[in-house]
Amino acid sequence: MPIDGIMLSAVCRELQTKIMHAKVEKINQPEKDELIFHLHCPENREKKNCRLLVSAGSSSPKVHLTEQNRENPAVAPNFCMLLRKHIAGSRIVEIEQPGLERVLMIMFEAKTEMYETVRRRLIIEILGRYSNVIFTDGEGQIYDSLRQVDFSASVGRSILPGLRYELPPAQDKRNLLAFETEDLLDFHSEQRLDHYLVSEFVGVSPLFARECSFLCTGRTDARLNELSEGEKENILAKLKGFAGKIEQGHFSPCLIKKETHTDFYCFPVLQYGSESALEKIDSPSEAIDLFYTERDKAEHIRRNSADVSKMLSTIAARIERKIAARKQDLADCEKAMKYKQYGDLILSNLYSIRLGAEMADVSDYSSGEEIRVSVPLDKALSPAQNAQRYYKRYKKARTAMEKLETEIPNAEREAAYIYSVLESLSFAENVADIAQIRKELADSGYSKHSVSKKQSKQKKDAPPKLSEFCSSGGLPIYLGRNHYQNDYLTTKFADKRDIWFHVKNYPGCHTVLKCGGEADDLSMTEAAVIAATFSKASAGQKVAVDYTQIKNVKKPNGAKAGMVVYDPYKTAYVVPNPELAERLRKK
Repeated sequence: MPIDGIMLSAVCRELQTKIMHAKVEKINQPEKDELIFHLHCPENREKKNCRLLVSAGSSSPKVHLTEQNRENPAVAPNFCMLLRKHIAGSRIVEIEQPGLERVLMIMFEAKTEMYETVRRRLIIEILGRYSNVIFTDGEGQIYDSLRQVDFSASVGRSILPGLRYELPPAQDKRNLLAFETEDLLDFHSEQRLDHYLVSEFVGVSPLFARECSFLCTGRTDARLNELSEGEKENILAKLKGFAGKIEQGHFSPCLIKKETHTDFYCFPVLQYGSESALEKIDSPSEAIDLFYTERDKAEHIRRNSADVSKMLSTIAARIERKIAARKQDLADCEKAMKYKQYGDLILSNLYSIRLGAEMADVSDYSSGEEIRVSVPLDKALSPAQNAQRYYKRYKKARTAMEKLETEIPNAEREAAYIYSVLESLSFAENVADIAQIRKELADSGYSKHSVSKKQSKQKKDAPPKLSEFCSSGGLPIYLGRNHYQNDYLTTKFADKRDIWFHVKNYPGCHTVLKCGGEADDLSMTEAAVIAATFSKASAGQKVAVDYTQIKNVKKPNGAKAGMVVYDPYKTAYVVPNPELAERLRKK
């Protein structure tokens, strides 16, 4: 769910406890709308080094402490460089939230080159598609922002360098923290209680409003004019109670797990009943981090691989059209095999064919019985010339057939290769994996090969990083996520006595159990499960996985990266298990 004013208040309390007086060690901007501050927190008893993530993404704006480490671009964006210039090495001296507005302000204090103390403020606005991160001086003059906004009716203000920062336009709503029981609600309204609370109070989200309605009435769609006297007293007391918890910082963050999706909040949510399960979380930041981590990671990979995915889909579609056209040509050539029969019939019946005829009704004795066959003729040619014309057409069709019988399997192999690359793209874990796929496509001639200056400085022979797991028996299991990694794992990294696994008849990752030829049954099974999980057959209930020693796996001469043949081998049937794979993954 989006972070409302109440959830942001919980985060603000946590940050005031954990990162106050923290020193800014490093600032990164892994995405255009995301910043990460690496902090040293001397007053934090739990952890001295923390990461503060700030995001103004329209789909998931947020601010919280995170355990995740993000990949950074080779060149830092201008906004990141500006922050490094002014607040790198500074200390956090204030963290505040105006009321229950979805705005968080962090004040930094630093020393200039002349040893003067100066203050800078970072303002994080969690406002949906209007979310922003604004950097000002201590007096509120804007240095810059992630999104510069000229004045418009939609936002009601300008956010440009040199201007003075103004809070978002005030809403005509009440402050829940200043709510008194004497401030009666409009119990005569026919409006739903949850809708009324959202429209009446600042920082209240639909989730919180529905929960209040459920706790006081037992239902989420109760209407104000239908409430009993007891329910009216309950709702007033409940709002007052929540206000007290927010002011005192008494939060109970949790994850709400449902069949279709997961939510998070700073208070327990009971409105879903038996359809959901509550998982208590230690801190608001941890709840947000757990909720967004996988989704943000998938979105990060999707953004960086979108061009490769589109290119591969275009290539695959082109090859499929080519295969269909060639198969149609082959069918046409097979029909043309009758031309030889026509030529033979004409020559065997030359004496009976009239010059200038358009059709010849001739006898065919090839089956042992006389069959009358009608052969079309070109009246401008003699019977012998018509026979030669049919022989030429037959020879042309035969040549085309021989070529098509080679072209079609080649095109089918190329299509299988492209689909396997497309499948490996779905297994990419980071930008480096995607870069390897780009390089593979460039080396194969499907795209232009462009290498950044940073990449050109790296060693060309640097081995790819493999995904590593550890079996329950303590044996290492390695996985290649693309063809380059598969090639390196199978032909260079693994020992000839190690066990190699691959899902049968489907694209998938090469998997190697490092065991020197001796492995326990559980480790073998777990390696097979990992191979099945990271394959196109991962949705199956029972997946066939071939396994053999590395010495039996060969790469044919001229084969593309990752393409191998193997014999002899055995086959195991396992059920893909992403949870097991994640548990065995080496952190």
